[in-house]
Amino acid sequence: MAAKNGSVFLGFLALIILLLFFNFALAHLDAGEDVHKDGYIIDFGYSPSQISDGKPSNIVFNLVNETTEERINLTFIWVRISSEKEVVFAGEFYPEKGSTPFTFTFPHGGKYAIDIKFYEAENLLTENSFYLNIKNFKFSVNYLYLIIVLLVVSTLYLMLGRNKKK
Repeated sequence: MAAKNGSVFLGFLALIILLLFFNFALAHLDAGEDVHKDGYIIDFGYSPSQISDGKPSNIVFNLVNETTEERINLTFIWVRISSEKEVVFAGEFYPEKGSTPFTFTFPHGGKYAIDIKFYEAENLLTENSFYLNIKNFKFSVNYLYLIIVLLVVSTLYLMLGRNKKK
């Protein structure tokens, strides 16, 4: 019986791993921009296509040779994300094979600048700024009405239930 349970467990584990891999394999970015500059193509992508504050978004930077379209092996990428009011992130990424994916949650809606500098050793290869409009996530009025209706119905139900007991 233990061997059968072990086989079921391994089968279940294999299915979970396959599903996780399948989801990652099908993932792609919804929006972005390619900029040709200084003999390079700066590839900037993000997902979802309409980013909302308070919700995670996926961002990817790539740098490729404009002529050969081969990825450039970078030492690091400097990134600064700032709103019209403040800098919300600044740091360095150390890409593997030229790609830099990361997840970021914008703290509030509005216009943001994403400044990127690509380095090989200490040499600045190229840089660019991208701009995103981040949507303010608003609690839907329809959900508010639904909650109010549920509260009223629940209150009436409780009140009527108490009156019947008296």
